[in-house]
Amino acid sequence: MDALAWQALVSPGAVVELWRDRTIRFARVLESPEGGRSFTARWMEDCAVADGDTDESTGRAFVKASMDEVVSVWPTYLSEASAAEFVAARGEAELLIANARPRTLELEALHASLCGFAKNNPRGCVSAVGAADALFASEQIRHPSELVGTICAALLLSLDSVRFKRAPAGYGWRALPKSVATARAYEAFEKRCAHAIGREKEQRSREINDNSSISTVWSRDDMEILRLIELCAASGKSFPRAAVPVFSKLGFESNANGARSFLQSVGFWSASDAHYGPSIQRDSDGGAPKELLAFPPAVLAEAAHQREKIEARRRILASKDGRSEAGLWSYMGKVAVCVDDVGANFRDDAVSCYELPSGDGHASRQIVVVVHVADVSAVVCEGSALDDAARNRAQSIYLPTGPLHMLPPVLMEAVSFSETAPSDAVSIAMTICTDSGELVRYKIARSLVPPVVCYTFDAAKEAISAMGSNNGHPKAVMRHRDSRGDAALALLVEAASAMSRADGGRRKRDRSDFVSVRLKGDRVTVQQYAFSTIHEAMDEVLNSAGSCLRRYARHHKVYLPERRGSEFFAMRCGTAPLRKYMDLVVQRQIKAILQYERPAKREDMVALNKWLESRLVETKKLVQAHREDALLASLSSHVSTQSRLADLGRAALSSGAVAPASVPLDSSAGPSAVSAPVESPSILRARVMSVRNGQVRVRLSDTGLSAVSPLPSDPLLAAALEPNASVRVAVRRVDLSSKIVHVQLLSL
Repeated sequence: MDALAWQALVSPGAVVELWRDRTIRFARVLESPEGGRSFTARWMEDCAVADGDTDESTGRAFVKASMDEVVSVWPTYLSEASAAEFVAARGEAELLIANARPRTLELEALHASLCGFAKNNPRGCVSAVGAADALFASEQIRHPSELVGTICAALLLSLDSVRFKRAPAGYGWRALPKSVATARAYEAFEKRCAHAIGREKEQRSREINDNSSISTVWSRDDMEILRLIELCAASGKSFPRAAVPVFSKLGFESNANGARSFLQSVGFWSASDAHYGPSIQRDSDGGAPKELLAFPPAVLAEAAHQREKIEARRRILASKDGRSEAGLWSYMGKVAVCVDDVGANFRDDAVSCYELPSGDGHASRQIVVVVHVADVSAVVCEGSALDDAARNRAQSIYLPTGPLHMLPPVLMEAVSFSETAPSDAVSIAMTICTDSGELVRYKIARSLVPPVVCYTFDAAKEAISAMGSNNGHPKAVMRHRDSRGDAALALLVEAASAMSRADGGRRKRDRSDFVSVRLKGDRVTVQQYAFSTIHEAMDEVLNSAGSCLRRYARHHKVYLPERRGSEFFAMRCGTAPLRKYMDLVVQRQIKAILQYERPAKREDMVALNKWLESRLVETKKLVQAHREDALLASLSSHVSTQSRLADLGRAALSSGAVAPASVPLDSSAGPSAVSAPVESPSILRARVMSVRNGQVRVRLSDTGLSAVSPLPSDPLLAAALEPNASVRVAVRRVDLSSKIVHVQLLSL
């Protein structure tokens, strides 16, 4: 549209957007432009009286406007709205923006579609009407009135000074280049940080302990920047380059220590462990571990308050001596077991198993498997500071240097199943036919769970191994071990085996082994978990519990925040609310059905799923990058050390001495840690990924790192190199700058 075209639209009765005093205003044109430069209009906001009435005594009804102030002109169908309709729509639009959940009503996608056009290209500009169409199409605006949507879009464009700038008069808003938008975001971030640091200092000087919530201080763009800085503080690596000037101006070092100090200075992390009390497990230097302080003070204060409520609730439950409450299904007469790794402190799932009496309306043998999920939604209320923090992180992040939890550990520990007191839970009871492995029926209910019996996976395997000499009969195991927990485990394995047979082992085939990478100081421990019988049993029943939750939600026409076909669509659903925000919301939806409350709407779940998937993509890439960096650095050091030892060994052999023994990557890591004999170069096992262009790409079995090798000169070896073939490789060197491991194939 050329200049003459839009100027012709500025006619009596048309509604125009005007940029005045750095604010967007809406006015109705009263007279055509005089000489093409100025015109008379009336503010829409000041005319709540009937159309055609004016108040000349106040001087507020009329205004002289310049054509240069015009942002855009509304089409005729929107300009026909009366002043009263506009004022009502403006109020609804402001409420829509004020009540929007995080990551909704975002202009990121619109900006991404426009920022690639040149500065003078009109296709890089957008009006409020065009922005409203994009927001309606993406379901970010779900309002029946197009007038409300257009006003909402106009306000959002005027407020987004990071991504958009006023275009030439009449052309709306111009999308800034991505680099400019990033720079503007960090400039605005620097100003807010300086203000936040000043406020924190003022509060400390006045000994004020009331800290505001993160949502009242930081914009959405700020939260993304803070997330990158937070991950650097937690991992010790990958400091965001764009934040270097900000840190320099504010007086912080651009490294992990500087990031931690910065986060504490602006109140995004807590600088004190006062909310945790004396029972906190401290680091070797006497300080609080960073994962405990990695939350704003307001979040930690709320977590401490909720912990007190949980403890009080458990004292009440213990005093009732197993008696149930109205609306709660009691499993106090059953045994509940938790199976987890050594050192696990947070238990959000437990299992009870018992056999139904024979002749109770069924001919075949039936086992009831009950999956208990800790009632996390009871203490993490929607819209609270805890909920905002959990939503922003989306899930617990497990970096090589340690975890960055979704919720404060003080709360996670409190809401976990206890070994000494009853707990509130949401339970999924599944009746399994041992002959066919079919799910006969299921029931979902809020419940009371007794103090749990905790097993490590190794201890559970020992208990299960007793089944071998007793033909797997749970009563025989009970006599052998004299433990109700062992009997429950035996029934669990039997029921899970039956379900796996009925499923054809599909879940077992689809499962990939888990590799853990942990960094402590300069040592990296790589541990690959081999799934045992108890691993497979727990995996089977938790997957089945998730399937039951989905069926229950579909039956009641309640939507969950997940999308079939997505790479993040997991078999497990709703069983890990302590570390996955998606599972926490699933629990809220299920409890809304159980308590006859109104669940969240479909559009809310769709918007949440989009946000969670975008966050999970970011997290997956980041964790993989940190794991790869730690493994490459460790492997490079390992190869150098092995080369030096090999040189010493050859010198010793030439003089008649004995060669040194092999040295593992981490001698404290146990049998699963990466280890290589003292040869030069290091010898490792690998699997072939592809052969192309004279290169063989392999994956190192112990670490999961990919490596490249030239095609071997031996024609027999080269001919045998098929995908997934197991080979022995010699690590020649590790290029840390390009992140490439160079190896040489030795043999199959």
